[in-house]
Amino acid sequence: MKKRWYQAFLDGYKPAVLELNTHQSYSQLKEYPHITHVLPHEPRSCLFFQNDTLMNDFKNRMDGVQAYSGAYHYHLGITLGFPERSVQYYAHMREIEELVGEYPIDEVQNGVGVVWAGFYFSSHKAFIVDEINWLWKTYTHTEAVKHPLYLTDKKTDKTVEIRYGDFDSVKDFAKTHLIPAHT
Repeated sequence: MKKRWYQAFLDGYKPAVLELNTHQSYSQLKEYPHITHVLPHEPRSCLFFQNDTLMNDFKNRMDGVQAYSGAYHYHLGITLGFPERSVQYYAHMREIEELVGEYPIDEVQNGVGVVWAGFYFSSHKAFIVDEINWLWKTYTHTEAVKHPLYLTDKKTDKTVEIRYGDFDSVKDFAKTHLIPAHT
């Protein structure tokens, strides 16, 4: 079973978690520092932090940032503990989506869904190896390393399961699923 994001937070290694105040985990999360109504379209949304410092840093970074802008997605993704290049890519794709009014083709063709130890995020085939390397080096908690990694090719919807630390399989995924550049 894939570890839930709130469990990674409660285990202490996920720095922040976004959850609804109606979710089953709310009773455990509500004692942590948090911001309510963090998603403007969802008044039940709460962003929980491991400590007040993380919460105050987030508030300061978000001061004056427009909801759902690239900067908004960037700061939220970094706060949730996702790898920076993946967060930059996701934020950029949301900006493109806002401009053109549809899901960006690059994300459809080259996107990778990542699920590992309570982290759920999108990345790109071209830098997935570096992102997983960062993830595994950053989160070494004993509860995290027990879990396999799941990578999903967004174009084919094919998912592979990779045991923690198996960089060769991550590299194989990137090679197998990478779309060659047009010449």
